[in-house]
Order: sequence, then structure tokens, then C-alpha cells
Amino acid sequence: MPEIVVAARHGRFRGALRFGLQQALESRGRVSIVRAEHDPPLDLQVPVEVTVVPGSMSQSLLPASEPADVLVVEVPTDPACRASDPCLVEARRNADCLVVEVDARGSVVDVTGPDRGWMRPLVDRRGEPVVVVGRPDGASEHDEAVEWAREEARARRATLRVVTVLEDRDAPARKVATRAEVDGLVVESIRLRGEAVDVLVDQARHADLLVVGGHRTVGLLHSAMGGVGDACARLAACPVVIVPPHAHAGTDQNSLVPPPTA
Repeated sequence: MPEIVVAARHGRFRGALRFGLQQALESRGRVSIVRAEHDPPLDLQVPVEVTVVPGSMSQSLLPASEPADVLVVEVPTDPACRASDPCLVEARRNADCLVVEVDARGSVVDVTGPDRGWMRPLVDRRGEPVVVVGRPDGASEHDEAVEWAREEARARRATLRVVTVLEDRDAPARKVATRAEVDGLVVESIRLRGEAVDVLVDQARHADLLVVGGHRTVGLLHSAMGGVGDACARLAACPVVIVPPHAHAGTDQNSLVPPPTA
């Protein structure tokens, strides 16, 4: 269970807290807040543990966040202040965890520090194009939907996020296996347990395209993927492509479903 620490500085923390709570919800993590003793008490609408540290945040923040996997800091709006902020400079140079800098809306501005092998793909989403493809547990490495999505991501110069939906109820709820460059294509691999539609729609929330396989006849989850595709087409916030078995690379315009209109 990841530990996410939010820094509250000079009353500036709501964007960082929003981001931290969202990440904790997605990764089943735990959020806590660190603030300096000379800062005013926080007006919180959610039950979150608050640690009060002595002295300045630039001196006390890193020791207070040592157990964390992720440190979230809301940055000043002025780029010059952001570059020279002593607390941020110290965190960028010396933090033992991933440091996520966000703006007042909770959008990621920068990510630095060691990622411990799993968290960076979840938080480092700074407007890069992303193609998400659903891959049933046990599917071939050359699954038609994955192959189609790989070529589409390459054509778009996008990151390819391969989401494997686990059938095994005893499997870990979340495991980010890799984020690596393969033949010039950045590929993220994520294994998740849950309902296929819920998992894929959530993972495609900020994506440019969601790709799922069409109807299959091998295995219970595989045979349900056609229904999953239909449901994703109704619920996803991005366009959805349903790739039938034995499909060739190239966009099938009849399978391209636009996002729902308000």
C-alpha cells in the first residue's frame, strides 16, 4: 500500500491534496499531510492525518516524509519562484521518494526523484498522448488488439499502456510492471484486478484512445470482451476502437466510437 505525503505550505495545499487523494484511491494507498508549526491550522473536509513539523519546511519536510513512496508539493504560480523555491529545490535534489509537483488544480507540473519501479507511470501524465489497450489475463503476447494498438500508438507517437485485467481474485490489486522504451515506443504494462469495464474506463480516463478486443470464444473473460467493448464505448471519455479477431493494422472507421457528448 503506497504512502503518499502531501506538503501543506503557506496555506497552499488543496491542489496537492486533491492529487494525493485521487492517487490513493486508484492505488489503494494512504495519504497524510505535513505542515510547518508556524503555518495556520488546515481547514480539511476529509479525515486525513496531519503531522506538524518544527522549523521551516525546507529543513523538515524530507525527514517527515521519509517513509513515503510519493511526496506531493503544490508549486507557486510564478515560474521563477518555482525554480528557486528552497523547499522544492531541496526535495528535487535529496528526496528518497518520487516528488510530484502539482498546480492549484492538482495537475502535474513536474515529476522527479526515484520511482521505486512502479509509481511514475501512474502520476507522470503531463499531457502526453496515450493509447490504452485492454488485454485479457492469459492472452497471447501477439493479441490482435495489442498489436493494433501498438501500431496506432507508434503512428500517433503516443505512449502505449497495456492493461491486463486479472481473473485471479487472489492476485494483487495493482502492479505496474514496466515503463520502458521498446523499439522507439514507450510501453507501460499494468496488471489490475477488477471488473474489466470499470478497470479499462478508469485507465482511459485521460487517454486519447481506448482499444479493446472483439468477441472471443476462449475462456470466460475472453468471450466477454465483446460485451466489454460495447460497454466501454458507452462509458469511456475517449474514442474506443473494438478490434475483431484477425484484424490487420489500420483504423477501422466502423469500430471508432466517439466520446459521449454532454
